[in-house]
Amino acid sequence: MTVTGLIRKVYASDSKLLKQGAGSAVLRAAALGGRFVLVGMLGFFLPVEQVGAFGLVTGAVTIAQAFLDLSFREYTTREIVGARTSGFQARRIRDQMVVHLLTYVAAAPVIWWALSTGVLPREHAVWFLPILLIDHLHNESKRFLVVFRRPLLANTSLLIGRAAWAGPLALVWIVAPQTRTLESVWIAWMLGNLGSLSLSWWALRDLDWRRAIRVRPDWGWMRRGVIISLPFLLSGLLVTLNRNLDRFILNHFTELSAVGAYNFFSTVANGVYAISITGQGMILMPIAARHWARGEWKAFSQTQRQMVISSFVATIGLALVTGLIIHFMLPFLRSSEVYRQYETAMWVLMLGLVLSALANGVRLGLYVRRMDKGLLSSAIAGFAVTIIADFLLIPRYGPVGAAWAQVLGILALLVTRTLVWFLHGREYPTAPPGKAGETRSLAEDF
Repeated sequence: MTVTGLIRKVYASDSKLLKQGAGSAVLRAAALGGRFVLVGMLGFFLPVEQVGAFGLVTGAVTIAQAFLDLSFREYTTREIVGARTSGFQARRIRDQMVVHLLTYVAAAPVIWWALSTGVLPREHAVWFLPILLIDHLHNESKRFLVVFRRPLLANTSLLIGRAAWAGPLALVWIVAPQTRTLESVWIAWMLGNLGSLSLSWWALRDLDWRRAIRVRPDWGWMRRGVIISLPFLLSGLLVTLNRNLDRFILNHFTELSAVGAYNFFSTVANGVYAISITGQGMILMPIAARHWARGEWKAFSQTQRQMVISSFVATIGLALVTGLIIHFMLPFLRSSEVYRQYETAMWVLMLGLVLSALANGVRLGLYVRRMDKGLLSSAIAGFAVTIIADFLLIPRYGPVGAAWAQVLGILALLVTRTLVWFLHGREYPTAPPGKAGETRSLAEDF
C-alpha cells in the first residue's frame, strides 16, 4: 500500500484530522521557507563573520533553553491531558512557569559568567538574555497549543515566531541598506516571538486563570516533576548539544568566518531534514500511534516501514536539489570565496541527512513503544562519538571536519538504535497498550 493510500484508509472516518494534519504540514513548510529566506538574507547581505555570530547566538539560545526548561513539559503534558477541569489545567501551566522562573533565577550567575568568558561576540551578547527569555516563552506556549490539540494554531504560532518576519525584514534591508545589521534581526526575532505569544495566550484565554492564580503553587508536584523529567532532560540535552556544540568548537579552533560558512550550510541542511520529516510528524506518526494503541501490530509495522521509506526517499531528493541550488547560488553571496572554500562541508552534511532519515525512522518505532532507555543510550552514543570526532577533526579540517563529525555521530545513533530495535523493539505486547493520547506530545520531536 502506498503512503497516500495508507493515509486515506486511516483518516477516512476523520476528515477533520486529515485537514488539520495537511494544514499543519503546510504551515510548517512555510515556517521553514521563512528560515531559508533568513539564511539567504544573511548570506547575501552580511559578511560571513556576521553569519558566524548569528550562528553562535542562536546556538547558545538553543543550548540554554535545553538546560533551563528541564524538559518539564514532558511531565506537565501528561497532567494536562488527564485533567478534568480547565482550572486544574491552568494551575499546571502556572506551576510549570514557576519552575522555569526559579530555574532562570538559579542559573543567572552561571549565564552571566558564561557570557563574561567571551563565548559570544561582545556586541551581540547583550541581546542573549532577552532573546532567550522571549523565545523560551514562545516555544512553551506553542507546545501548550499542541497539548490542547490545536495543531493549526500551534503551527501558526511557529510561523509567526520563527519566520513570518523574515520577508518584511528582507524588504527593509533592500530599501534601507543601513538597516542590514544583526541588531535588526534580533529585534525582528523578538517582535515575531511576542506576536506568537499573543496568539498563543489568546487561544488559551478560556482556561480558568483566575482560580489558578488564587491557588498556591504545588511545590511537591514541582519537585516530583523535576525528578521525573530528568531522563527526558538528559536525552534532549544530548541531542541539542550534538546539533549545536560544534560551532563553538569551530570558533575555538578556527575563526569566525569558518563558523559563518558552517552555520550557513548546516542551517540549510537542517531545513531540508525538517521538511523531509514533516509528513511523518504531522500525518504518519499519529497513524502509527493509533495502530500501536489499538494493538494493530501488522498495520503498525506497515506504517513504520512507510515512514522510513518515504522520509528516506524524500531526504535524498531534497538534499540533491537543495545542494545544487546552493552550489549555483554561492557565487552571488557577499563572502562567496569563503563559502566556496568550504562547500564540501555542505555535501557531507547532506550525507548526514540521509542517515538521519533512517535513524529517525527507527526512533519513531522505539518512541511509540516508550522505550526511553533505548533512546537515551543511543543519544549518549551519538553524542560521545560526535564530540570526540569534533576535537579530532575540527582542528585539522575546520568546517569539513565538523561535518564529518556530525555524520559519524549520526551513524553511531543509527547503529545503536538499530541494535536496540533488533534486541527489544520487534516484540509486541500481548494486549493493546492504551490510548495514543497517553504518550507525550508526538509533534514535539519534529
